[in-house]
Amino acid sequence: MLHARSYWDEEDIDFYWELDDAGFVQRHVEIERGTGRVRGAASLAEWNAALEVGLPAVQRYSELFGGIAEGPVGDWDPGWPREDLPPEEYEDVWTRARSKLPPWPEQA
Repeated sequence: MLHARSYWDEEDIDFYWELDDAGFVQRHVEIERGTGRVRGAASLAEWNAALEVGLPAVQRYSELFGGIAEGPVGDWDPGWPREDLPPEEYEDVWTRARSKLPPWPEQA
C-alpha cells in the first residue's frame, strides 16, 4: 500500500490517499485546509458493500463520506503532485476524519 497527500489549491483542500499496488484508491480523506472541515472520508470496501445493497445505500454513503475515485492514480492529471506519507500518519488522519463523521451502519 502507498499512502500519500495531495493539495488542491483551487479549493484549499488536502487529499489523503491510500492506494493499492496497482494505484487504485482504497480509502481517501478530504479536509479543508483553512477550516479543518472534513469533506469526505470514503473506503472502497464500504463503497462496494453499499453497491451490493443498492442505489439508495450508495447515495446515502456518497452523501456521508463522498465517493471513491475510479481508475488508478497513474491515470490522473500528472500536474497534481503528491507527497508520500508513512502509513501511521495516514491512519491518524483517517481515524480523526472518520471520528468527525457519522458511523456507517456496518460499523455501528
